Amino acid sequence: LGLVVGLVYLLAPLRSGAYRWRLLGYGAGAGLLALLANSFWLWPVVQGRSSLQRTIDAFSTKDLAAFATTGHAQLGTPVNIAGLYGFWLERYHSYVLPNRLLWLWLLVLLVLLAVVGIGVWTRWRANRRQAVAVGLLGVLGFVVACGFSVPLTGGMLRWTVLHVPLLQGFREPEKFAGVLALAYAYFLAYGVQWLLGRWPAQRESISWVALALPIVYVPTMFFGFAGQLRAVQYPASWYAFNTSLQRSAH
Repeated sequence: LGLVVGLVYLLAPLRSGAYRWRLLGYGAGAGLLALLANSFWLWPVVQGRSSLQRTIDAFSTKDLAAFATTGHAQLGTPVNIAGLYGFWLERYHSYVLPNRLLWLWLLVLLVLLAVVGIGVWTRWRANRRQAVAVGLLGVLGFVVACGFSVPLTGGMLRWTVLHVPLLQGFREPEKFAGVLALAYAYFLAYGVQWLLGRWPAQRESISWVALALPIVYVPTMFFGFAGQLRAVQYPASWYAFNTSLQRSAH
């Protein structure tokens, strides 16, 4: 995130070259702090002495296939990712998804994307560097989250993961839908702000609709995700086996 935003602001036309040097200085300082804070696990990985590195070295194309992004049965992978779906477990149909009502899901998704589009437009007019930075994050999140099987980008992503050091443990691309969700949230806020300013007499109604849209989009959030999540106790055999393990450790 920091690299993409930093490059956009670094390469954008600016009034003063001194700003670029300050940006480089702050970026280098933040990067150094991040490296120091993570050196306790990064350095052993670089040296090849970490159990994490041994685990990563054992990854293969079988892992990429097992954790591949799941596409929608009717609409494919890109639409599924645009709707913030695609988790690898979806292909096993182990739980009920909020998008089971296809027409409602697509309708609400189109409304949300329309408000996102308004937010992109308003940000482009007000602050182009900001719009480009967050927009690029959203596009990159979308492309990576689509995974290894989509045309054009899938093969390049697969090669990168298999051959670039420190990326070989990257086996679940759908997680990058979180970056797309971040871009959605950012532009949605500005889209709603524009709607509130455009129709001030309807501010209360627009506010309620804006708050309701995410709930309508994921209606299973309530009541334990439609009764699918509930608190349970482990079986007695689990506790007995755990006690046996603890005793054997001594």
